Amino acid sequence: MGKPQYASDLYSLGVTCLSLLTGIEPFTLFDAGDNSWVWRDYLVDNPVSEDLGKILDKLTQQGYQKRYQSANELLFILTEGEKETKIADNQKSVVLNSNDRIFNVIKYIGKFRNELP
Repeated sequence: MGKPQYASDLYSLGVTCLSLLTGIEPFTLFDAGDNSWVWRDYLVDNPVSEDLGKILDKLTQQGYQKRYQSANELLFILTEGEKETKIADNQKSVVLNSNDRIFNVIKYIGKFRNELP
């Protein structure tokens, strides 16, 4: 305990995404009694795809070993998912919905992180 992990930063990113998606403070999104995130209960006219839900759930796992271990691992999952969507839709670009904003934020953060010395 107390040892910094990249997975901790990704956990914070996941919690931030949950808060931005729902418009609710993180403390309200966590059920201490069940020791689980209940963010889906707060989605109002803002559906989240099953794939994005799984990504957010993995980002916010309690045990750091269960989370993504690096930003590169997360970006790989997001990038591969994007390619699969484009191939499945047989389009050059995918129509973005509100859930895709999180993908773009994470992608931007990863790009910025790669440019740091």
